[in-house]
Amino acid sequence: MNQEQGQNFLHSLTRVKDDLPVSPAILREIFYKTEHSSSFSLDSISRTVASDQSLTTKVLSRANSAYYGFEARISSVSRAVALLGLSELRRIILSISVGALSRKVGHQDLDLQVYWEHQSFTALMAREAAIMLGRRDAEDLMTCGLLHDLGKIITAIYAPRVWAEIDAQARQEQIPHYVVETQFWGIDHALIGAMTLHLWHLPESLTEPVNWHHRPELAPSGFKDKARILCLANNMEHSIRTDSLHDIDQDLHQVLGLNPGDTRNTAMDIIAGNTMQELKEMFAA
Repeated sequence: MNQEQGQNFLHSLTRVKDDLPVSPAILREIFYKTEHSSSFSLDSISRTVASDQSLTTKVLSRANSAYYGFEARISSVSRAVALLGLSELRRIILSISVGALSRKVGHQDLDLQVYWEHQSFTALMAREAAIMLGRRDAEDLMTCGLLHDLGKIITAIYAPRVWAEIDAQARQEQIPHYVVETQFWGIDHALIGAMTLHLWHLPESLTEPVNWHHRPELAPSGFKDKARILCLANNMEHSIRTDSLHDIDQDLHQVLGLNPGDTRNTAMDIIAGNTMQELKEMFAA
């Protein structure tokens, strides 16, 4: 195990901020102003977004994508914020940041089409599971789903040789990446992603579920169920491909109070529908 190498890599993550198309200061301000308890006006939030011309252009481009399907073209940030809502605005701005980073990954290192398809499925599945449970944080869970494997991108960009070795071993032995990562250098992509999001000044409601999405029982008490939902959503594609539920998925269904048949049907609907592909295309563009 190269534990020292892993710790050194974590300490080096501050450099990621320099590669973002959105300044960390603006990210922090937008997330602060769009918190659920925030009293900031839509006009104030729009002004923050509009203060960055490049960000404004990208937000409007996303708002006019096929995923949202608005008939009339949206030509102003204030209109976009009013129509999309604050949760969707946050998600778009994160998609711009993560999308820009992902384009630094060589195709031979990580298949981005497959990557974004899985992120999109997990996001939609996490949101639907939260709705089925009557939770009020379904939109947060969707955002967590879109971000949950960010650590894979970060590793592939900033430690490509490490990523190549981990990826090759995971494929050869047909075991999850996080297991190989932990064996290789004592950290996994969940921790790497969570620490990156923390450096972007994002709230614990996003960073903690991402951090524990492979080990939800180790999550802090206030985030266990969010981590469980994210873990289940992450695993559902594999459950469908193999036509089986692993023990951990059966346990998650039981602990959360979800019906396995209902979640499977929901997952099949997500895969068969257009929304997942449209969401993937927006991120992978």
